[in-house]
Amino acid sequence: MAEKLIFALAAVAVVVLFIGMKHELAAPGPTRPPTFNTILTTIHARNLTCDNVDGFRFLDSNKGWDFYMAHCRDGGRFIYLQSATEGKVFVRSCTEQAQLGYYCPQE
Repeated sequence: MAEKLIFALAAVAVVVLFIGMKHELAAPGPTRPPTFNTILTTIHARNLTCDNVDGFRFLDSNKGWDFYMAHCRDGGRFIYLQSATEGKVFVRSCTEQAQLGYYCPQE
């Protein structure tokens, strides 16, 4: 009986650990290269609409910031920004970028 209890507790601990690691990997990290999940998490954190990030590509670096163009399956286009030196990540829609005078590349 005690062996079954120990086994059950160990299984629960492994599941909790796995869920925690999955959330940590999805969290945006300015010192790590971006992934589909980190870009999508950043988009959703700003309450912007994107069903799934289909692809992204590096655009440019400027003053310690790296800029990436991200495409969503539903047609949304976003600029993902990250700065390892400042420890920040941010995302703007192409509409927001246009209001600032920068136009997203057409592909």
